[in-house]
Parts: sequence; C-alpha cells; structure tokens
Amino acid sequence: MVGMSQEQTNAIVRELVEEVVRDRQRPRSMRAFTMYRRNVPDATHNALQKNPPETPQFEGVIFSDGRCAIRWLTAKGSTAVWDSFADMIAIHGHPEYGSEIVWHDVISPARPELKKD
Repeated sequence: MVGMSQEQTNAIVRELVEEVVRDRQRPRSMRAFTMYRRNVPDATHNALQKNPPETPQFEGVIFSDGRCAIRWLTAKGSTAVWDSFADMIAIHGHPEYGSEIVWHDVISPARPELKKD
C-alpha cells in the first residue's frame, strides 16, 4: 500500500483477515419456503404428479451454506438436495405453471465454538 510502512500494511491485512474469520463464524439463518403451482397443465401432469392449486407442490429450505433441499408434497413424493436455490429454481421454477413461493423465517442455531487444546 502506497505511503505505508510494511508494519502498517501488515496490520491492515491482519485486520481484514480477522474480519473475514469473524464473518465466517457468525451464525447464518436458514430460509424455509413453500412452492405453490397454480396452473399445472393436465396434459403433462397427472394426479400423482401435482396437487390442487391451493395445496403446496413442495416445501424447501435454503441452508446457511447456500445449499437447498426440497420435499415434494405430491402423491409420489421425493426429496432432493441442490447445490443452490438458483440451481433448484432453474429446474423447478416453472413460471408458466403460475408458480408462487411463500417464504417462512427460520433461524439456525449459532455455530458451536471449537475448543482449543
């Protein structure tokens, strides 16, 4: 860094590293959601593959690390885990089905402190 001594530069770098470490230790919150599909076409989905418009199709959670899991609530249910919410929604979003996401607040517990020997 221009105009600074090596000692000053090292102090700033240490401070930035400590801030990153503190940020990683902060508890993150999970986000829960429910997906409704209001207009699923009968031509492509039968009664085992869809629910009525007022009933959720699936529920899910975005974990504190960004990964996403969904649980289908249809007659033929299943569970899937995705690397991200964006990946999941790219496959299952279907705006043409009148998809609607309802968000629910969930707070994850604080991460446990690691014991030092």
